[in-house]
Amino acid sequence: ICPTTPPENMTIDTTGSIDLAGEHLARFLNWLHTDKGIDTVDLVGHSMGGLYARAAIRALAEIGSPVKTRSLIAIGTPWQGSYLADHANGTVPLGDCLGDAMCESQMNGYAKDIAAAFVSGSARELSSAYLMGLGGWNQWQAGVLADVPVTLIAGNRFTRPGEVNPAVWPNDGIVALRSALARDVDDAVLPRRRCYTFDDTHSDYVSMVANLPPNTALTSDPRVLDAVAAAVEGAAGGQQQPNRDGC
Repeated sequence: ICPTTPPENMTIDTTGSIDLAGEHLARFLNWLHTDKGIDTVDLVGHSMGGLYARAAIRALAEIGSPVKTRSLIAIGTPWQGSYLADHANGTVPLGDCLGDAMCESQMNGYAKDIAAAFVSGSARELSSAYLMGLGGWNQWQAGVLADVPVTLIAGNRFTRPGEVNPAVWPNDGIVALRSALARDVDDAVLPRRRCYTFDDTHSDYVSMVANLPPNTALTSDPRVLDAVAAAVEGAAGGQQQPNRDGC
């Protein structure tokens, strides 16, 4: 029997803003507390879900919620933005694909979809200009994850030899490795992080487009699922782990 769909204010609209999605997720987590008696959660977010989870953690703290986040696991999350959004924003040229057919196809296809929704919502907020730099969204989150150990899981299926733009290469088909591992995100924002990298694509969809088996996607690779399970099981001791472990 399918569960009743939660009301709009507890449902994430992925075309809306990151912070609005976080507020809705926070309301759902509060509902879990009041209706199910849950007071501690481990949040696992794929892609934008990692950003939504961060926004929810902040929203929970702001309202003094009894729900505590024990850990955050972010899979293929664009902490520093997606190069496709940056292409749509005019800051990453098609030439940075270096003639790679998959990269050019994504920029000419997926990036156009992002551009079509670039006026507002989370598509606009996928750019490095929004997320990074002085006064950027990441900096605004400083302190939110002070007591939350974070596991970053990234894919680097697509690579190019020689001199490349690190904002593009290597990547998982949508998010660059540098972004998924939050290499340039300050420790004030991510004070306790552990990183894992797999030779995977961003999602089942990207693997399908690239004519690769489903288990080459971060969302289907058993190794990724094992890393997620290990992160949840070890969450209680996450505060003792060294920062940027494997990053």
